Amino acid sequence: MGLRPPRMFRRLDRARLERRAVAHVMQAWGNSLDQLRQDHAAFRKCGDPVELHRSSEAILESLNQAFYVGSRPLELCDQPRPHRRNRQGKVVEELHGDCTYGGSIRVFLRTAVREQPIALLTFLQTLLHEWVHHYDYQAFGDSVHCGGFYRRLAQLYGPARDTLAHLAESSVEKARS
Repeated sequence: MGLRPPRMFRRLDRARLERRAVAHVMQAWGNSLDQLRQDHAAFRKCGDPVELHRSSEAILESLNQAFYVGSRPLELCDQPRPHRRNRQGKVVEELHGDCTYGGSIRVFLRTAVREQPIALLTFLQTLLHEWVHHYDYQAFGDSVHCGGFYRRLAQLYGPARDTLAHLAESSVEKARS
């Protein structure tokens, strides 16, 4: 998008997600996150991302509705993350996903070097990271990695991560009984 005026940067840095909308999304996400967890496990087992795509879209749609932003197509790329190596052959940069202004949300499902399916929390964080870019584009016309961006991401990722941890504990307890 070129150089950002300082006023735009300050606006992006100060912005937060509306707390009531975050609370509403978190209440609605219990079943969605459990379905995402199950679909991710199935993807890791058989390598087919179709169900994972469906549950991911449900999560994104609930965010879009809660924060009154339009939808974007979701691409789950079942391929290794694009990456760059230094002269010694060490990976120094990799792309987890992206969201461009007016484009789709894209998430890579395999690690850069070993080409294994990414972990559930890594997937969720990347999905939410790219959605925050989408939100910023819709709400402000631009998106930049600043303190405010990461605070907005934390507003979503922290509670979602905690809910997934609780769901995992519950499923272990059910399996024991």
